[in-house]
Amino acid sequence: MTQSLYISPTTRDLVIQGGSPVMVEGSKKVEQGIRSVILERIGNDQHHLGWGSTIVDLIGSIDDPNALRTTIRHRLILALKEYSQELVDELQSTLIRATTDSQKAIMLDAARTEIIQSINNVVLDIEGRTTRVKVEVTVGDGTNLNVLQNFEVGS
Repeated sequence: MTQSLYISPTTRDLVIQGGSPVMVEGSKKVEQGIRSVILERIGNDQHHLGWGSTIVDLIGSIDDPNALRTTIRHRLILALKEYSQELVDELQSTLIRATTDSQKAIMLDAARTEIIQSINNVVLDIEGRTTRVKVEVTVGDGTNLNVLQNFEVGS
């Protein structure tokens, strides 16, 4: 499996334990990536300018609640597909560079647990300044993940 630095879903800060950063992998890495897609504005990450979504900017810009939900859902699904493709590209690149069978096995294992096989559902509940997003996906090994994320407009 591949690893990423763990970012707290509540504080959005890097998590440190015993003086070292905590790492996540597998389904926890996918859940963290989905949260980042929801919360991160496109263009905020100088190393990945296309990373994130525009959904935070949409809140308050469309008066019709149904049109807003439809637009956010559509843009979030597109952003999730881009995120999924980035994971595939990253793993393929790493697999090409792998020189031993054990390195290749690690990458293939990561593909089963860290690649989004399908986006099953995206549900939005918008109430005032608070938006609740629920994303349901299936990863390559058949595991279903449900990611819930709340955010406030202007945060």
